[in-house]
Amino acid sequence: MSVTAKTYDDENTGITFDFDQMARFKAVGTALHEAGVCRFWPALLTATAVGLRRGEVIGLRWWDIDLERRKLYIRQNHTVENGVPSFGKTKSKTSQRDISMPLSFHSALEAHREAAEIDSIIRGVKLTGDTAVFATQRGTFPHPDNLHRALQNLVD
Repeated sequence: MSVTAKTYDDENTGITFDFDQMARFKAVGTALHEAGVCRFWPALLTATAVGLRRGEVIGLRWWDIDLERRKLYIRQNHTVENGVPSFGKTKSKTSQRDISMPLSFHSALEAHREAAEIDSIIRGVKLTGDTAVFATQRGTFPHPDNLHRALQNLVD
C-alpha cells in the first residue's frame, strides 16, 4: 500500500509514501502537533487519510463534517488568485463526494474539533458551521500554500 502526499520536488513530481513511511509521517506529525510546532497537522492528516486536494482540505467548514456519522462532505474548493481568496467548485463534478472517515482519523478529527472550540472561546468568537475547520490563528481560512509549506517542513 502506498499513499501519495501532495508535495513536489524541483521536477514537480509527487512523493509517494509506503506503509512504513506513512506510519513514521503520522508519528512525527502527531508528535510535532502535540508539541505545538505543527499547527496544520490535522489538515495534513485529513489530506493523507482520505485523499483530498489541498484546496478541498483548506476549504472545509464545520458543516462539511458529520462526526456522528463519520462523514466528510466535499463540496467546494478554496483558492487564492492574485491575492484574493475565493471558494469555488471542486476540480470536477465527480470531485464532489461524501467520504467515510477511517476510525483512527475520526478520533483525531474529534480531538481537533474540541481544540477548535477551546480556541474559539479564547478568541471570543463563536464556532459555527461556516467556520474554517483548519483555521489560522486569527480564525480565517488559510492560504492553500500554508498546507504545502507545512508538508514540506515535515518531509524535508
